[in-house]
Amino acid sequence: MVAVSALAVPRVGDDVDVLTAALAYTAAGWFVIPVKRGSKHPGSVVGKGWQHLSSREPDQLVAWWAGTDHGIALHVGRSGGVVLDVDAPDKMPAVVVDAVEATSPPYQSTRSDCPRRGHYLFAQPAGRILGNGTGRLGGAWGEVRGRNGVIVVAPSVHENAADGGRYWWGSIGPVPVLPSPWATCSTTPPTPSTPPPTPR
Repeated sequence: MVAVSALAVPRVGDDVDVLTAALAYTAAGWFVIPVKRGSKHPGSVVGKGWQHLSSREPDQLVAWWAGTDHGIALHVGRSGGVVLDVDAPDKMPAVVVDAVEATSPPYQSTRSDCPRRGHYLFAQPAGRILGNGTGRLGGAWGEVRGRNGVIVVAPSVHENAADGGRYWWGSIGPVPVLPSPWATCSTTPPTPSTPPPTPR
């Protein structure tokens, strides 16, 4: 049986406005932060100290997104998540492939011409807070988005939209806990889980 977390990925179509989408992500457990249209930089709208400013408060979301074309970034680590950001599917280590096949996590495609390239969303394993390092797995296949990591999500505009870049949910639903074999490959030492900062 696959362990799942309180996090989920809601149904967000391309026709949904960014404020409605941001509210849907926060209702599903995610802290969010605005980014400039076509950007991946989490400080591009709120500036320095962005890691302390992500929010799930509706009033703050309205202030950020109402009447704008800003994109949406999920503050992955603060939300209790960890994302496998796969750039080269054919180079994924066995432990990555096994994690994806065993749990069928929510998946966001980032390239229309490259199946399996994109974001695979998991929850942090119990007793660990994984960072952004790939550890012994190397980086030829992609990156990890953990503590203070972010991913930009639909319906945001991809920075390489003209060349096939996109944010499109190929699968949604409950976010599974990252299988334990992955934790042994991380460079992040075991640390007690700590409550996230007080929501804004």
